[in-house]
Amino acid sequence: MPCELKKEVKLDRVDRLHVLLRIALDDLQECEKDPKYEVSMGDWVRTRIHPHGDTCAVCLAGAVLARRHGWQATAGHRCAQSPPRWAHALDCLRAGQLDAAAHNMPSWSPYLQTDSGRLKAEWVGQGFDQSLSERDDYIPELEARYEWLKKHDL
Repeated sequence: MPCELKKEVKLDRVDRLHVLLRIALDDLQECEKDPKYEVSMGDWVRTRIHPHGDTCAVCLAGAVLARRHGWQATAGHRCAQSPPRWAHALDCLRAGQLDAAAHNMPSWSPYLQTDSGRLKAEWVGQGFDQSLSERDDYIPELEARYEWLKKHDL
C-alpha cells in the first residue's frame, strides 16, 4: 500500500531539534486525520492488513519517513530500510532522551555550546524524560517538548 508522498525535505541538514520535531509533528497530525494511516509508536513504517483496507502504521519519525521519503512496507511487514540518524533523534525525543536526540543530529554543537547539565535537569523537571506511547495523549506532550526546545534554540 503506497503512502502519500509529500515534498522531501533534506532533514539530514536540519541542525535544530525543534525544527525537526515541528516537521514530524505536522506530518504526524496529518497522518492522524488520514484514514490511510494508523499511528503506532512501535513501528517506523508498517503496512497493516485490515478487512476494511490496509493502513500505513507509523510512529513520530515514521510519519516523516512515509510522507516525505516514500517509505513503504509490504503487507503485514515492517519497512526493511534502516532509518537515518534524524529519525533516531525523533524517536529519542519521543522517548524523553534529550542527550541521545542531540547526539543523533548532524550537528549537535548547539546543545554542547550550552550548559547541557542545566538543560537536562530542566528537561527532567518538566517531565519530558518520560517515554510516550500510543496510550498517551502524545500530541500535546510533543508540542510542549517542541516549545521547550524552541525556547532554548535547540
